[in-house]
Amino acid sequence: MYSLPRKRNYVCEGEVTEDLSQRDAYYRGETV
Repeated sequence: MYSLPRKRNYVCEGEVTEDLSQRDAYYRGETV
């Protein structure tokens, strides 16, 4: 459940939506 808090942090930082999408996929692969 690290993707949730991490994702929020990235969003707060103001990262690019595209970067977030790629990161989400990477985190998802690790979580599974």
